[in-house]
Amino acid sequence: MSPSSQAKGSSIEIELAAPPSWTYAPGDTIIGSVIRREPIATPEATVKVSFRGRVKTKLHVPSSGSHRTATYRDKRYLVGCVQDRVFHGPLHLPAGQETPLSWPFVLDIPPRPVTNVKDEHLPADRFDLLDKDILSQQILPPSFSLIYIGMNNEFKCLVEYHVEAEIRYIHGRSYKWFASTVPVRVRHPPTSTVLRNPMIQKIQRPREFESHRLVPDMEHHDLTFKEKTKRLFNLASDPHFCYNVHINVPTVVQLNSRSPIPLTFNISPELKRTSVEIRDIPRTLRLDWVKAVVKSTTRIKVQGYRPHYGMRSTDHDLRFDEIFKNLETPIVFPVEHGNQPINLGEMLCPVIESNAIRILGQRKTLITPIYPDFITFNMAHTHKISWELSLSVAGETQIMTIETRLKILPEYAEV
Repeated sequence: MSPSSQAKGSSIEIELAAPPSWTYAPGDTIIGSVIRREPIATPEATVKVSFRGRVKTKLHVPSSGSHRTATYRDKRYLVGCVQDRVFHGPLHLPAGQETPLSWPFVLDIPPRPVTNVKDEHLPADRFDLLDKDILSQQILPPSFSLIYIGMNNEFKCLVEYHVEAEIRYIHGRSYKWFASTVPVRVRHPPTSTVLRNPMIQKIQRPREFESHRLVPDMEHHDLTFKEKTKRLFNLASDPHFCYNVHINVPTVVQLNSRSPIPLTFNISPELKRTSVEIRDIPRTLRLDWVKAVVKSTTRIKVQGYRPHYGMRSTDHDLRFDEIFKNLETPIVFPVEHGNQPINLGEMLCPVIESNAIRILGQRKTLITPIYPDFITFNMAHTHKISWELSLSVAGETQIMTIETRLKILPEYAEV
């Protein structure tokens, strides 16, 4: 299952009035010409041009009770009949003529997928994640490709669009028919809405340090072999220092936003659970680094004698931790009530682009692009974000991880 590639020959060709790397948005207009270079003489010919879009999925799944795998495919058409008949009538191109026949065309890309989708295999079935009410609010999904080939499984999904031209003409007592296609990349359209008040999830996590280093004057003390053995078998009675981590993280972000990703962090003591002997000792906690990873998950559905589902995820490291390595002054918190939270969003000014992350004015390229959330007939593309924090106190270090759902919106553009 490979993406559509450009197919052309001497019978008919397509030339688009756009650079080779040009991308279109739903609602845009495609302008071009159909070209015929081969000599022809016929009393009747018809030349048509159409815009087509489809989503294809393919999944290899192990067969039950055997070492074999079964292959299932699913194909849905996203676009109905967007067609332009550019010519009908007698046609003549003499041999040796250098100037080819040319017919200009204009095709409008629909803003939304069709609701009466045509399934190439099972017309009555639809993706469980999608009903007509949801579909009527969805925009046309962007061009997309995700392919994974493992030892015993294979996962492929494609959202692809192309322009197709065909010529049908009388030749003797029969008709001849030729077609040509050229792929078209459709991007996720920008939105006219600016995300001014991002949705925030407030998280509080209890944490605990257990170490002999929490005792005064023992911070740099190395354990003896006997003490290490006791700790190994949980026979040591080290003091406990308990605290709460407060972190506010976004649940919705916008690509290339004018405002940085909101992220605040704070610490508060939990004295009731802290060991009595160290309860009154002032503590300072250091935030060593923060790591942020966006996880893009693509789920697909394919048909067999019953529906089969597949899922693949891709991690996008936002490279926050690289900034912390170059901080001149470490971020520290006095562990006490009434602390003012630190706004890491204002400090680092992180902004996510589709293929890069901007932090402190530096643009760092991502290995794989980030697409906004979208859903279509047999495919859904969603996101989560994982925050990993390294915290240190009295020479001891802990790493905590928080994972939340994240909705990614397309970038803003003035209409």
